[in-house]
Amino acid sequence: MSWLPPKNQNGAIAGYHVFHIHENQTGVEIVKRNAADSVIRFELPKLKPFTEYRVIVKAFTTKNEGESSDQIIQRTDVAGPSAPIVVNLTCHSQDSLTIRWKRPLEYYNNIDFYVIKTKIIGQDTHRDIRINASEKELETAVRINFN
Repeated sequence: MSWLPPKNQNGAIAGYHVFHIHENQTGVEIVKRNAADSVIRFELPKLKPFTEYRVIVKAFTTKNEGESSDQIIQRTDVAGPSAPIVVNLTCHSQDSLTIRWKRPLEYYNNIDFYVIKTKIIGQDTHRDIRINASEKELETAVRINFN
């Protein structure tokens, strides 16, 4: 994020308080002022994926804090889910198996699909199998044939 210093300053600006609010929690970061910077740039650390944040900036001097900026509301982008939990793997023959897994414990918004990567020992190539995910299904199973 970036912003310009306030037009009407009541003293030398020492820095900025950046308030970030989400899920009824408020965090504050302190950004020290570099007098040579005409534009202040700052990256909020450790934001949660697919989360709506409200951000407010206030300049401060050594004695007082200034007025709040306009509030900015922004949702962070999604991130990859945690790993699915394999609950069963059944070998039917040398050429066939069934794998069953549970949805990942942590995911953001939704899961679109799963990718199963298969590779036969002794071969250099692999195969990706894409399985569409269902929002309603907590477990998914698929039978894979290797012939």
